[in-house]
Amino acid sequence: MRRLNKVLSIICVFLFISNLFSATKVYAETAQEAMTVIDDPVENFSTFDGSMLVRGWAISKSGLKEAKVYIDDNLAGYASLGLARPDVGKAYPNYVNSNISGYAYTVDLSKYQEGKHKVSVQAVSADGSIKIASKNIEKKVRKPLANLDSPVGNSHISKQSLLVRGWALNPSGLRYVGVYLNNAFKGYATIGESRTDIDAAYPGYPAGKNSGINYIIENKYLNEGQNVVRIEAVGTDGSKVSDERVFYVYRGEARIAIDEPSDNSTISDDFLVRGWALNASGITKVNVYVDNANVGTATLGQSRDDVKRAYPNYPDADKSGYILTLRQSGISPGVREVKVEAIGSDGTSSTAIRKVNIIKPQPEINIDTVRDGQDLNRGQVNLGGWAVNYSGVKSAKIYLDNNYLGDANIGFSRPDVKAAYPKYYQAESSGFNYTLNMQDKSSGIHNLKVVAIGNDGTVKEKSLNVYNGKRLIVVDPGHNYGGDNGAERTIDGVKYSETELNMQVAVKLQATLTSMGYTVVMTRQPWQRPTDTLSSSLQARTKLANDLKADLFVSIHHDVSDNNTTTNGVSTHYSSYRPSLDNDGIVSGNDPGGWSYDDLKIDTTPTVQAQLSRQLASNVVNALGNSLGYNNLRAHDHGLYVTRNINTPSILIECGFISNPNEAKRCANQDEQQKKADVIAGEIRKLF
Repeated sequence: MRRLNKVLSIICVFLFISNLFSATKVYAETAQEAMTVIDDPVENFSTFDGSMLVRGWAISKSGLKEAKVYIDDNLAGYASLGLARPDVGKAYPNYVNSNISGYAYTVDLSKYQEGKHKVSVQAVSADGSIKIASKNIEKKVRKPLANLDSPVGNSHISKQSLLVRGWALNPSGLRYVGVYLNNAFKGYATIGESRTDIDAAYPGYPAGKNSGINYIIENKYLNEGQNVVRIEAVGTDGSKVSDERVFYVYRGEARIAIDEPSDNSTISDDFLVRGWALNASGITKVNVYVDNANVGTATLGQSRDDVKRAYPNYPDADKSGYILTLRQSGISPGVREVKVEAIGSDGTSSTAIRKVNIIKPQPEINIDTVRDGQDLNRGQVNLGGWAVNYSGVKSAKIYLDNNYLGDANIGFSRPDVKAAYPKYYQAESSGFNYTLNMQDKSSGIHNLKVVAIGNDGTVKEKSLNVYNGKRLIVVDPGHNYGGDNGAERTIDGVKYSETELNMQVAVKLQATLTSMGYTVVMTRQPWQRPTDTLSSSLQARTKLANDLKADLFVSIHHDVSDNNTTTNGVSTHYSSYRPSLDNDGIVSGNDPGGWSYDDLKIDTTPTVQAQLSRQLASNVVNALGNSLGYNNLRAHDHGLYVTRNINTPSILIECGFISNPNEAKRCANQDEQQKKADVIAGEIRKLF
C-alpha cells in the first residue's frame, strides 16, 4: 500500500512538471505572436492633400517578408521594409530584426473618390503567417466658396453708395468675381484684398490670404425698396459659386429730436436726455456728448407711436425713442452744450443740440495740519486736511514750489465736514493725508499747494508759504584784485575802488542779515585779496552758492559811466533764463526794464526761482529809490553769469555810480552804506 502511494505521488509530480513545461511553451509562443501597427495615418485622419504617407512597423517570430497596403480592401502597393525602429527593437528584443521593423508607403489619393476610406496594412511573415492592421481616413476635396459680408441681409440704406464686400476661394485659383444687382450684371469686383482671417479658417486655397473682394454700386442704380445683390465667383477651371443678400433702400432724410432737456434750461441735479431719431437705414447707436466729450450711449428701442404716425415709412419708427440719465456730478458747472448724435446703419449721422446751465455749489478745501508761515524745520510733516466737491473728489495733488510731489491719500472720515457741507458727495470721507518730507529740501521759504480735482474736472486749490529751517543767504562782494578787478575812479584826488566799496557794503549787509536770524556766507572775506581770472572768479562764486544750496544769492556792485559824470542812480539785475533749471519757453527777447543787451535770452515760463528773483530785484531798487532818494534805474532781466547760473533766487545790485562825484561820496560814506544794507535786508526779510 505504501509502495502504491509512492508510485502515485511520482506520477502526480511528473504530470505537474509536464503541464508546467507545456504552459511555458504556450506562453512563449503567445509572447512571440506577430504584430502589425500603423503609426500614420491616425484613426479618422482627414486630408485635402493628393498623397498620404502610410507608416508603421511589423514584427513576427520568423521575420517580416512583405507588407501590403490596401485601400478599401484593394491592393494599393507594397511598402518599403527595413526602416530603422530602435524603439521597437528596445521594446521587443526577442523578435527577428525588430530594430529594423519599420515600413512606409505613399498612397496616391488622386485615384480615390472624396469621402471615407479604410487603409489596411497586411504584414506577411517569413513563415507565411499574416497580421493585418487598419485605420479609417477621409479624403476631402476643396470646393469653391464665396461669402458677402456687406451688405448685411435685410439692412437699410438711404443715399449712400452700396459697398459690396466679401471674399471668394477656389481650389483652382480665382479668375474673376461678377457683381449683379437685381439679376443685372454691374461689373467685376476688385479681388486680392487681404483676408488673413479667411486663410486661417480655410487653409490651403490658392491666394487665400488675399481672397477679399469689393465693388461699389452707385446709389442711383438702386431701386427704392427691396434690392438683391449677388456675387458670382468663377475659378480658373470654370467652376462657379455665388452668394446674395437682400437689402432695402429708403432715401428719406435722417431726423432727430431732443425732448429733454429743454433748451437753456437750468439744471441742479441728475437729468434725462430723451428724444427720438430716425434714419432710412435704421439706427445703430445714439451717442450723447457734453461740450463735445462723449458721456454715454443712450438706450434705444423706446416706444414712440407718435413718431411712427408722423413718419410711417422709416424703419422701426415705432421704436425710435432713446433715453440716457446723466449724472450732474460728472459735469462742470456753467453753461454746457448737450449734443445727441444718432448714427445710422449706413454710417450717416444726424445731431441735435441743447444748451443747459449746470448749477452746483463751489468746491471747498482746507489744510488743517500746517499753517501759513510755519517752519517745517527739515522734518517729515503730516500734511492733512479736507476737500469737498459736489461731484466728489477724484484726487488731491501735492506741489512744492509748483513741483509735483505726489497724490495725497483720500477718503478719510470727516464727520465734521459732512455736518458743515451735508449736500456734497462723500463729504463724510473728505479727509486727505500726505507725508511731506522736507529733509532733502533747501532752507528758506517754499510754496506748498494742495490741488483737489473733482470728478467733473473742477479744481480747487489751497496754498501757503512755509519755511524749512534757518535761511542761508550768500552775499557776494563783487569783483577781486586780479582778472576780475572792479571799476576804479579818482575824483579830486580821492580814489574810489568798486572792489573795496562792494566789500564794505557786503560786510554791513552780512551783519544786518545775521542780526535778523539768517545764516550768511560771503564769497570772499575782507582780509582776502583773490586774483582769479574773470572766468574762474565767476565760476567759484556760482559753485559756492549751488553747493551750499543757498536760499538766496545777493551780489553787491557799483556802477560807472565812461562818458558822463552826471549819470547817477541805482539798478538791480536778475535772470529769467535759468538753463540748469528749465529750458522750456526760452526765446530771444528784450529786457522788460528797457535796457538793450546783445543775445538776451528770456524765459516766457519762468521758474519759481526766477520769479522770486524778479520780485526781489524790483522791491530792492524801488526801496532804495524811495527810502534813500536815489535815482531809480529799475530792475533788469540781464542774464548775468551769477544770476543766470545759480539755482536759487539771485540778484545783483548796482549801489550807485562812482563816476559821479556826488554819488561817489555817498557810496563811500559808512553811514550811507549802512542805510543801503538796512534797506536791502528789509526787502529780503519780506520775501525770505
